[in-house]
Amino acid sequence: MNREEATDQAKRSLASYLESQQINIGKNFHCIAGTHDDSKPSMSYKENGRSGYPFIHCFACGATFDTISLIAKDYGLQPYSRENFEKAYDIFGLSVDGYENKKVTSKPIGLVRQEKKISKPVDLGNYDFSEEIDAAYRTMMHNREARQHFVKRHYSKEVVDRYHLGFIEEGHNGLLKKIPDHKCKSRKASLYQFVYPIIDENGRATYFMTEINDRTQCDDYNPKYRKINDLPAPLFNERYLKKDTPPVVFITEGIPDALSVETVNGKAIALTGVGYTRLIELLAWYKPNTSLVLALDNDKAGKAMTEKLETELNRIGFKYVVGGPTFKKDFNEELIADAKRFADSIRNASYAALEVKKTVNADADVEEETGVDL
Repeated sequence: MNREEATDQAKRSLASYLESQQINIGKNFHCIAGTHDDSKPSMSYKENGRSGYPFIHCFACGATFDTISLIAKDYGLQPYSRENFEKAYDIFGLSVDGYENKKVTSKPIGLVRQEKKISKPVDLGNYDFSEEIDAAYRTMMHNREARQHFVKRHYSKEVVDRYHLGFIEEGHNGLLKKIPDHKCKSRKASLYQFVYPIIDENGRATYFMTEINDRTQCDDYNPKYRKINDLPAPLFNERYLKKDTPPVVFITEGIPDALSVETVNGKAIALTGVGYTRLIELLAWYKPNTSLVLALDNDKAGKAMTEKLETELNRIGFKYVVGGPTFKKDFNEELIADAKRFADSIRNASYAALEVKKTVNADADVEEETGVDL
């Protein structure tokens, strides 16, 4: 690529650069300008500045950085100098026409922050909806029309029972009577009747999402699936990274896709719209002995998210393969269209992931025996 394209990509990569230093851009963080005491986090990440690129700004001291100027600060370089841009290209592994990869001699000053201890991910399991979920499951089992909704998704009965998929006659808010402040204020809240619980490593239903009963009622304010208002969502099946870790785990976008994998005897985690930051935090902290299969939707957004995930997994050194969907937009569509073909693709992707895991384990054994860092 030319320098203009490389610079554009570097400027758009501020989030990745900050997250590589274990900075959670989802909330305010301590000012990194180093010019004042900051007992209360005063710096925040903004997705779009006047230039069209992301930046960070401190509302206490006024310090503002984009990707390029922040790299200059961290590595003791003159902002926007040739040396500064070339260091940015090196950091992001960008191949630039007419540019020979060479080391920048300025002493890095950001290494301490880059290597700081990884923090334990926030525990989101503060609520227990198990009683409500059990009731919704029993209601579904006695309601033929509700059962058929999940049958049409082609989930196995074992998966429906294990995950306690349910039906709530009153709709979404009927599960939130104990915490009314978190009820949905949409006039269509009662349409969200199909229940997808999220169960933690201790067997508690600590969260749930609901699905609308009529897709024609979806609009800008009423998506297909609804979360709990003002309550942060965990990943679906993030318990796989904490306890009883399977050898292979598929990463999907939605819960229906994860349940489709489970229907053919695989194991899957769904991002549930949370994004990749929590997944990376859990992997970095728990270091599960598993291999991932990235299986986000086969569309523009899914492919873009896959690229971001690959960047972050490479950064923390976690091995993975990309494994689907291969013949439809998502895994649930594949399960419905051709269950045998779908099961075969899940099996093949699992084998590929296991081979990667064997290679990693072999490299680790060699490193331990020889002291060579592979």
